[in-house]
Amino acid sequence: MYWKLAWRNLWRNHRRTIITLTSVMLAVVLATTMRCLQLGTYDTMINNVVGYYTGYLQLQGNDYWDTHSIDKGFTFDAPLQQHLRSIRHIRSFTPRLEAYVLASSDTKTKSAMVVGTDPAMEDSVTQLGGKLINGRYFSADDRSVIIAEGLADVLKLHTGDTVVVLGQGYHGANAAGKYPISGIVHFGAPELNKGMIYLPLKEAQWLFGGDVVTSVVMMLDNRNDINGARHALETGLPEGLTVMDWKEMMPDLVQAIRADNSGGLIMAGVLYLIIAFGLFGTFLMMLAERQHEFGILISIGMRHISIVRMVLLEILLIGVIGTAAGFALSVPVVYWLHENPIRFTGDAAQSFAAYGFEPVMRASLDPSIFTAQAELVLCITLLLALYPLARILKLNALKATRS
Repeated sequence: MYWKLAWRNLWRNHRRTIITLTSVMLAVVLATTMRCLQLGTYDTMINNVVGYYTGYLQLQGNDYWDTHSIDKGFTFDAPLQQHLRSIRHIRSFTPRLEAYVLASSDTKTKSAMVVGTDPAMEDSVTQLGGKLINGRYFSADDRSVIIAEGLADVLKLHTGDTVVVLGQGYHGANAAGKYPISGIVHFGAPELNKGMIYLPLKEAQWLFGGDVVTSVVMMLDNRNDINGARHALETGLPEGLTVMDWKEMMPDLVQAIRADNSGGLIMAGVLYLIIAFGLFGTFLMMLAERQHEFGILISIGMRHISIVRMVLLEILLIGVIGTAAGFALSVPVVYWLHENPIRFTGDAAQSFAAYGFEPVMRASLDPSIFTAQAELVLCITLLLALYPLARILKLNALKATRS
C-alpha cells in the first residue's frame, strides 16, 4: 500500500517530478561518462608503460634500480624459472640484460640502451614483433639487432646496415661489437623510440662478458592481481633478489594520476552539489505544499511514522528512477566511447606523445564506476531527506491543518 501511495503522490505534480528526474539523470550521465573517460585514460597510460616495456612486476637484484649497474645482475637458472611458472597470476615473463652504450654509424653517435632478451619470451610480454615496421624479427641464435625507429633515424641507419655499440661490461670489462640490423620497430613512447637496441640474450651476455640478467619482466592476467602475484613471488625467492611493481618504477606517473584524479573528483563533487541543491528544494516544496494534507491525515489517526515512511518511499523513487534512467542513457554512450576512443591530433597529440602516451581517450567499462555513482546518488538523496522527514515527525496537526 505504501508503495502504491508513494507512486501516485509522485505523479500528482508530474511536471516537477519530470524536471527533478531529468536533473538526476543528467547528473548521473555526465558524472559517469566523465569518470569512465578519466579512468579509461589512466588505464591507457598504464598499459602504455606496462605493455611497452616495464611490465607489471620486475624481479631485480638488490640495489639494481638505484644503480642500473650490470654488476647487480643475477643468474636466471632453472629453479627460478620454475618458481615463476608456478605462480598462476603471471601470464608471461622474459629475462633481460640491460646496459647503456654508445651506438654509432659511419657519421653519427648517440647514447642508447642495449636490451638483451629472449626473442620469443619478449614477444609474449611486450609484443615486440608486432611493433616491427621494417625488416624481420630475430631469433635466439641470431647475431643481429632490432633497433628503434627514432634511433635509426638519428644514426641514418636502415635494415641491413651495421650499428657499432661501445660500453662497459660486467665488472668493468670493455663491451664492443658491431651488428647488422635485422629489423626496425616503432614505439609510441618517444623515449623508447629514440634509444632502444634489442639483442638476443646469449649474444648480449657474450658482449658484456657475464652470464647474468639484470631483470625479469612479468605480465599478469589482471592488474588487480599485483599484490597476490608479488606475495607469491616473494615467498621462496632466493636471497639477493627483490620484486618491484610498476608503481615503484614509475612514481611520476602515479603522482600525475593521483593529482588529475583529485581534480576529476572535485568536478564530480561540484556537479552533484548543484544537483543536491535542486533535490533539496524539491523536497522542501513537497513538504510545504502538503502540510495541510499531512495535518488532516494525522488528525484522522494516521501516525507520523507512517507519513514519514510514505514520503521516504517517494524520495527513494526519485533517486532510483533518476539513477536508472541515467544508467540506461550512459551505458551506450560509455560503450561507444570505449569502442571508438577520442583521438587527439595536432598540439594535443604532441603533448601526449611528449610523455610517452598514446594520444587517445578511451572510456573504461569498469562496473565499479557505475555502482559508485548509484551509491553516491542514493546516499545524497537519503541525506537530503533527513530534514523534511524530521520536520514531519515534529509536525503539529492543528497548526498544519490551519496552514
